[in-house]
Amino acid sequence: MKRLEVENWLVRHGYSRDKYGYWKNPNKPGYRFKLSRVMLTRQYHQKFEGGGSVWQKITSGYIKDLKLNKKDQISGLRYNLPAVNSTINSARK
Repeated sequence: MKRLEVENWLVRHGYSRDKYGYWKNPNKPGYRFKLSRVMLTRQYHQKFEGGGSVWQKITSGYIKDLKLNKKDQISGLRYNLPAVNSTINSARK
């Protein structure tokens, strides 16, 4: 894919860019995408009981490796959580 194709996909799915450059969808609060020159990153807003919060990177992938499948979903994003990666890798063996 090209960067413009990724931007068009985000707009088609209801995402818009905020003042910090993140792509957010009002129908999916707590999730956002960051589109850099070469990567697309999906993040989740995790809140803590003590009152703090953090944006956690869930998946990411190089734009050149991304593709659209028949259901108009982006494929090629890899999980960045260690627990998820170890579970996926152990399932492949």
